[in-house]
Amino acid sequence: IGVLLGGIAQILIQIPSLRKVGQSFKPNNFLNDENIQRLLKLLGPSLLGVAVYQINIIVLRNLASFMPTGQVTHYYNASRLSELTLGVFAFAITSAGFPELSQHTAAENWEKIRSTLRFTMSTTLLVVVPASAGLAVAAEPIVSMLYLHGAYAWSDVQNTALTLQAFALSIPAVAMIRLQTSVFFSLKDTRTPVKVSLLSILLTGLLGWWWSQSLEIFGLALGLAAGTWFQWILLTLFLLKQNELRKNWWPLRSFLLYVLASAGMGVFAWYGRGYGLWENGPFLVYNWLVFVGLLLGSALLYGILLLVFREEQVLRIKNHLLQINSQ
Repeated sequence: IGVLLGGIAQILIQIPSLRKVGQSFKPNNFLNDENIQRLLKLLGPSLLGVAVYQINIIVLRNLASFMPTGQVTHYYNASRLSELTLGVFAFAITSAGFPELSQHTAAENWEKIRSTLRFTMSTTLLVVVPASAGLAVAAEPIVSMLYLHGAYAWSDVQNTALTLQAFALSIPAVAMIRLQTSVFFSLKDTRTPVKVSLLSILLTGLLGWWWSQSLEIFGLALGLAAGTWFQWILLTLFLLKQNELRKNWWPLRSFLLYVLASAGMGVFAWYGRGYGLWENGPFLVYNWLVFVGLLLGSALLYGILLLVFREEQVLRIKNHLLQINSQ
C-alpha cells in the first residue's frame, strides 16, 4: 500500500507544473504520437537495465526459500536496509543528474557530458562509500536496534547482520551502475545495458547458488555483490569504447579520498560498537545513546577527514554553507 500511495503522490505532484505549460491530460491520439511511440520502444530495455538489481534480489530470495527456516527473513531484512540506503541517497542523486546529461548529449557537448558525469559520480560516491563502510562495520548494532524484539532472536540478528555486510559490498557498484545506465540511455543506447544486465543476472544466480552450498544465506548475498561489480566493470569497459569518454570523467582522486576517510570512519565505528550491549537491542536507553553517538560521530569524523584532505566536493559544500550564513 505504501508503494502504491507513493507512486500516486509522485504523479499528483507533477500535475501543477504540467498545467502551467499547458499539458493536456486527455489521451488524444496518445499511442499515435511519434514521441510516445519512441518512448515505449525505449521503455522496456530501460526498465530491465535499471531493475536488474531488484531482479537479482528476487532470484536469490527464491533460492533462499530452499534453505533452513528463517533464512528468507534474514535475507529480506538485510536487503531492505541496503535498498533504503540506495533509495534515499544514491538513486536520488543519479536521477537528478539524468536530465542534465540528456541535455548535454542532445547538444553533443562532450566536455559538459564529462563534467556532469564526473560531478554526479563524485557526489554519489561521497555518500555511498561511507554508507557502505558504515553498514558493513556497524551491521550488528543497526540490525539489533531495528529488529531485535518479539520472536526475532539474537541468532537472527547475527545472521541478518552477516548478510547485510555482504549486501553492503555491492552498494557503491549499484549506485554507479544506475549512473552509467543513465549515460547509455542519454546516448540512445539501450541494448548495451540490457545485454550486460542479462549476463549479470546469470552470473549472480550461478555464484549465489554455488556459494550458498557452503555459506548459506551469506553466500547468496555475496553472489549478488560479485554479480553487481561484474556488471559495473562491463558497463565501464563499454563506456570507454566511446572515444569522447576515454578522457577524464572518473573522479579518481575524490574516490581514493572517500575510501581513505571511510576507512578512518570504519575504525572509529569498529571500536565504538564495542561499547553497546546489543544483545539487549532497543530496550536499553544506554544502547540508544551509544547507537546515536556512533552514527553522529562516524559522520562527523568522515566530514572532518575530507576537510583535512581538502576534497573538492566537501570544500564546495563548505563554501556554499558559508555563503548562505553570510547572507
